[in-house]
Amino acid sequence: MQESDFGGLLELIYAAPGSAEAWTRTALATARHFNSAHAHLVMLDPAATPLLHFVTLPEAGEEYVAHYGTLDVGMRRMFGGPERQATTNTDVMSADELKRCPVQQEFLPRFESEQRMWVKDGLGEAPRLVTTVIRAPGQGAFEVGERRRFEIVSSHLDRAMRLHLELQRSQALAASLEQGLEQLSSGFLLLDRSGRVMFANAAARAMMDERRALGFERGRLRAWARGEDASLQAALTGALRGGRGARTMTLHGQGGEPVVVRVIRLTPGHAVLSDNGCVVVLLSDAAGRFEVDPELLQGLGLTRTQARLTAALARGSSLEAYASAHGLRLSSVRSTLRDVFTRTGTHRQSELLLLALRHGLVR
Repeated sequence: MQESDFGGLLELIYAAPGSAEAWTRTALATARHFNSAHAHLVMLDPAATPLLHFVTLPEAGEEYVAHYGTLDVGMRRMFGGPERQATTNTDVMSADELKRCPVQQEFLPRFESEQRMWVKDGLGEAPRLVTTVIRAPGQGAFEVGERRRFEIVSSHLDRAMRLHLELQRSQALAASLEQGLEQLSSGFLLLDRSGRVMFANAAARAMMDERRALGFERGRLRAWARGEDASLQAALTGALRGGRGARTMTLHGQGGEPVVVRVIRLTPGHAVLSDNGCVVVLLSDAAGRFEVDPELLQGLGLTRTQARLTAALARGSSLEAYASAHGLRLSSVRSTLRDVFTRTGTHRQSELLLLALRHGLVR
């Protein structure tokens, strides 16, 4: 094996996450690298259900699952053996067993295959990768050096496959979030670290089309009234620079219907749709503000009192105004808010509002 060949295989492995087609090419390159006819990469969950499955010969994989998987003594014994250790069919089965094994005598010859080598990665309850290369008759047995190299390659495959799973989960989450945000009657915009609009839901786009107080200009959010734009840009700049809390303002534009704008800085670990997301801007009618149902908020584990406070904050109320309106001490309201943070695992009002958004509780 040339060092450049190994480097080229690693490049393929780490370029594969995110693309099923690239993984199929990687499986083929893995087979060729080990002078084998076929390769099989499968990531299994703790119940042995395939999460990812890439094979150089799909019809062989289907035939194996349908008829031969339960008869494969060699595979079962490999699973009971050491982790991250290259194992061949001749390691775990005697010559007599190989002669009587239907996988060895019926299945493999049908696809011009003979020698198999496996490595399994992943300990305990974590998903585990099983990497298999299969040689045709006449390609010879796997040597000690090839086994050690196969263990190294399998460890890289395992890391890259886990990256692929994370990408899949992130993409699925982003898709579900985007679908939910499109259903909001309030406008929702996501800005990146430079202040450019990355995402605007249908309600936000409709407000822009109607030129209601604000709109887009060269990919950025602008208020049409000059004085109001200065205030909006100051709020956006403060949030982009790491300002805490939410800024709320009402924009009237040039005779159009007023719009309530709420600017929220995203904290690490609360990115929406993309890791590049930095600031969320919420838009709503001045008359309606942000509609939040306290009864729905109780589904987050909040008491009725905590849910009422959370709903009021989501509508734009301050702690002081809420305390005055309900005849409560400000210290008592602050104590209730701390309890809300504890129950929801949040730390700021902006995080609390985002949590309500993610659960579809804000309209």
